[in-house]
Amino acid sequence: MWGIEVLYSGFVQGLGAELLFLLLIYRRFDLTLTMIAGSLAGVSAVVLEYFLGNITKGIEYNLIYLATSIISGATPWAVKNLTLKVEAGEGILALGASGAGKSTFLHALAGVLGDADEGTATGSMTKGDKRPIDCRRQIGLVMQDPNSQVVLAKVGGDVAFGCENLGVPRNEIWPRVEAAHKAVSLNVGLDRPTSALSGGQLQRLAIAGALAMNAQILLLDEPTANLDPVGVREVRAAIENVTAERQRSLIVIERRVEVWADLVDRVVVLGADGIITDRPGAVDSRNPGAGAHHCVGHARRRLPAGTGRESP
Repeated sequence: MWGIEVLYSGFVQGLGAELLFLLLIYRRFDLTLTMIAGSLAGVSAVVLEYFLGNITKGIEYNLIYLATSIISGATPWAVKNLTLKVEAGEGILALGASGAGKSTFLHALAGVLGDADEGTATGSMTKGDKRPIDCRRQIGLVMQDPNSQVVLAKVGGDVAFGCENLGVPRNEIWPRVEAAHKAVSLNVGLDRPTSALSGGQLQRLAIAGALAMNAQILLLDEPTANLDPVGVREVRAAIENVTAERQRSLIVIERRVEVWADLVDRVVVLGADGIITDRPGAVDSRNPGAGAHHCVGHARRRLPAGTGRESP
């Protein structure tokens, strides 16, 4: 009886492997077919292993890897057809539905998306004549979760952390820290434990760290999403203060449109196929996508399957 089981399982496994092979050769990246093929091959390998020990383990793992590779090839682009030019000192509010690529776009600007192992990219993105990854010290990224950005136990040390990593001369670091601390109105001592700060204070601490590094571009990825109304007002006031002299460019992703609309020069709405709207001035928070289609370009980004990232 076990011989019949082995023969049957080997036949089914062969069908699964053959289907995977054909999908790969003809680049038919059909998710349903791939899952069926992977299931046939994987389950059959388990049955074979039960009767024959570990002989089929290598086959099983190779088939699963092949199935994963094919599924990865079918992953949709997180960002595509996006062309955008930001002038020095300009402020932009970026809007869009979940899955439009907002966070991916911002992380690309910050130079933190990673290399080819992290996904597939095409097109170009530059600050002047340099790629973002080559000028990350000039770009400050503030993310949504205040607690995820804290590095050190004391306020002063946390603000100084970036400068120290950049190799800024010691005699320059603390004047920078004090100036940044003052600019964001973080009214606590430099020796205050970061664990004692509120969410709004932690976000201003992160902004201060970027300022201390002399960031020329501030990127804010939903910086007030986890804050109470007091924290929202504090962060907005800090950004208003540090961008007032137009020495830094600002790009904000935010759902609270009314908080930022009067601080920016342009409102850009991202969609599944690039920019839906790009227009100057304040925006109607009830209808942020109103307006004419503006521009379509060539930059796009696709992430591998199973990363858990937003195809924001």
